[in-house]
Amino acid sequence: MKRSILTVILIHISMLTACYSRPTCDSGYNIVDAAKLGCRSPGDVGCATCCTQSPTSCKIRSWSPNKGNSSVVPWYNDIKMMPSCPANCAKCASCLAKDEQNLCQMLVIAPNGCNCEQTSTGGDPCYDPASCACYCFNYQPLVASCPTQ
Repeated sequence: MKRSILTVILIHISMLTACYSRPTCDSGYNIVDAAKLGCRSPGDVGCATCCTQSPTSCKIRSWSPNKGNSSVVPWYNDIKMMPSCPANCAKCASCLAKDEQNLCQMLVIAPNGCNCEQTSTGGDPCYDPASCACYCFNYQPLVASCPTQ
């Protein structure tokens, strides 16, 4: 079943814009507690900046506000890469608040009959933004960051 272009635009806007409320997932999706350990939002106490160290680099996340829009709930929209993390940088949670919000929204808009385990996301999966491949391309990283119990 094809979605209207307006639905597709709204999906992408919701995924690309700042969140306006803290995430809640009414779909029964229970994220493991370990994925929520650490900083989930720059609005959390002591979490204006957080870091994730990989074997080769450090991802430093922070909030870069849009001037004139004070109603937006802060999220980690500014990312810098460094060789290593500063010693005093708080650890980012695997499942950021914005990731959880996006995941919960995606659970509601899943295309009928779409099975991400059987769908290839190679090439240009979002050539058709309403395709199962595009949905899975955006959905799979969120599930990896926010695994269920």
